[in-house]
Amino acid sequence: MKPSTKALLFSAFVFPGSGHFILKQRLRGWVYIIVTVGAFALLMQKIMEIANKIANEIVAGSIPLDPAKIMQLIHQSVYQDILLSASMGLKVLIACWLMAIFDCIYISWRDKC
Repeated sequence: MKPSTKALLFSAFVFPGSGHFILKQRLRGWVYIIVTVGAFALLMQKIMEIANKIANEIVAGSIPLDPAKIMQLIHQSVYQDILLSASMGLKVLIACWLMAIFDCIYISWRDKC
C-alpha cells in the first residue's frame, strides 16, 4: 500500500492527523490531533451537562424511574442541545476530521508534482 493511501486511511478511520505522521508532516499532525482532542473535550462537557441535568431531575423526583421515559428525555436533550444547536465542539470536530482527510490528499498530490 502506498504511503499516501495509508495516510489517508489513518486520518479518515483512526484519528484526524494520524496520517500526517506517515507523510512525515508531524507538526500538522499534532495540530490536528490537539484541535480534535479539544473539540472532543468541549463536546463531552456538553454531554456531561445534559447527563447531570437529567440525573439531578431523577434524584429530585421530577422524572419517574421509568427507563423508557428517561431514554426519551435523553434522546430529546441530545437532539435539542447538541444536534440542533450544533455545539461548537461538534462543529470543530467534524471540520477538523474533514480537513485532516483533505489535507492528506493535498500533501500527497503536492509531493507528486
